[in-house]
Amino acid sequence: MTPTLHEQQTNFFGALSDPTRHAIFRLVLVRPMAVKVIAAEMPVSQPAVSQHLQVLKASGLVTEQRQGRFRVYAANPAALDRLALQLSTLRDEVLAQRSAAAQSREDDFDAVDRAMDRWSCQWPGLDGLSTGLHLRLRVIASLLETLSEKNAARAQLSVPELGVLGTLDRLAASEIKLSELTEGRLMHQATEPDHLHRLEARGFIALRSETPSSGVWSVSLTPAGREALHRIMDEQQTMELAALCTMARDDQLRLVTLLRSLLRKLRTTLDSLGS
Repeated sequence: MTPTLHEQQTNFFGALSDPTRHAIFRLVLVRPMAVKVIAAEMPVSQPAVSQHLQVLKASGLVTEQRQGRFRVYAANPAALDRLALQLSTLRDEVLAQRSAAAQSREDDFDAVDRAMDRWSCQWPGLDGLSTGLHLRLRVIASLLETLSEKNAARAQLSVPELGVLGTLDRLAASEIKLSELTEGRLMHQATEPDHLHRLEARGFIALRSETPSSGVWSVSLTPAGREALHRIMDEQQTMELAALCTMARDDQLRLVTLLRSLLRKLRTTLDSLGS
């Protein structure tokens, strides 16, 4: 049975894996040699050389011919052709794998990476990694804001109006003062009267003045407002949060830890600048 290509590779490379056999094969590549002549070039005994030659012969790498009283060994031209073909095939496979790996790395790059590469050439002292992270976070924030706007617009609301409903729902109070609502907003955006009046007109919130002259107003979330908010939040899972929801749980936890630390450091930096 003719050996397969894999079997030939195993035979050839297995035979040449031993340093002494490799050295013997290099000798008979130059010219045919008798065992005695080969042994004179080797740091091993003649019987050991004979054993190595039998392995090379069994693999097909060398041929054996009797000349008078001596046995002469030479490299097998057919085996060399097969070995060259196998090495060529291996080279092509390695190059293809490297090309695929390079393409994979290139596919992992985004516009921010490419921008940092170009910028680093013009500004050698640039910390491209930190600058790239900063830019990428700004792009992510912009994309999330755009998604929030689109999600709110589907319910004919603005992002600040949606924030008012979310804050009222989160505070879980039947009625709070308007000043408390402003303090409860995570994004610290001012609560515009126009937003409140639009929400009241749609029946999503109820506004009540403490006394006509005090200027103190209380606000509460109506059942219609809570229903609208929860419907929007359900849609948010498939739009605004889809990319985050599909992340592996461990990746989410690692990202939360990193962002929590980043937020602390940014707030410390901002506080150090004062007002």
